[in-house]
Amino acid sequence: MARRDQPKDRKLELLSQLTSHRKDITVKKQILVQRISESKDQLQDQIKDQIKDKINVPKIVTTSVKSSFSNSPNKWFIGSAVGGIIISKVLFGTIGSIFRKPKKQRISHGLLYSIAGMAARPMIKSFLIGKARNYVANRLIGQQPQSYQQETYQDTYRPQNRY
Repeated sequence: MARRDQPKDRKLELLSQLTSHRKDITVKKQILVQRISESKDQLQDQIKDQIKDKINVPKIVTTSVKSSFSNSPNKWFIGSAVGGIIISKVLFGTIGSIFRKPKKQRISHGLLYSIAGMAARPMIKSFLIGKARNYVANRLIGQQPQSYQQETYQDTYRPQNRY
């Protein structure tokens, strides 16, 4: 601080320098706080990504299988061939006969179709005969003269006998 015997101008000058230094310090502090928060966010994102990568089991398995296959494709080919042979022997070969049930004798589908056809034939005949009767009856009624239809309509409708 300035001594008492220094003039007021010097005191004001020192005071203005002090305020400018304080402003610089606060600005620098804000910049540092902002950088710290940005670096925290970046670290959090990196940590989250690393944790997700460690937890993501399908991704880990696929990458390890791809790298293993690219490093030694002959081993994979031999292993798949041996596995296919073993599975085919278990399911279809001599080993699989222990686990499989004996097949039942099946009735041929031709016999089933012929029995169903014999059972459905009378129903189909009666249905078709009924449809043919209705068709013929409608054609015959349609050929009658118009006057006959009007007369029958007028004969049956009598307003005095309504109630």
